[in-house]
Amino acid sequence: MGMADGYMLGHSPVGEAIKRAGLFKAANVRFMLQKVGGNTTLAFVAHMGAASDRATLYHVTATNLWEEDVVGPAFPVISGQVRVPETSGLGVKLDRGAL
Repeated sequence: MGMADGYMLGHSPVGEAIKRAGLFKAANVRFMLQKVGGNTTLAFVAHMGAASDRATLYHVTATNLWEEDVVGPAFPVISGQVRVPETSGLGVKLDRGAL
């Protein structure tokens, strides 16, 4: 309907985000995800965003506000973007020594 340039799914449960991603695709509307947390959250949001071609607005995780994290690796932000991990699972591991 042209009422907004896009929509934010702030802290939506996973199932709800998946449903809404389908609705946004059907309506040809862009959206972004917002989930605040560390490297696990960033990896999760990168995977979720990559799974929908309408998730084209910058997602917010606030990951880089954390001084340190017990999960790594840290994902470098390049031109406002991070690469989706290509390893198994989310692509992060718990650093038991840091924990």
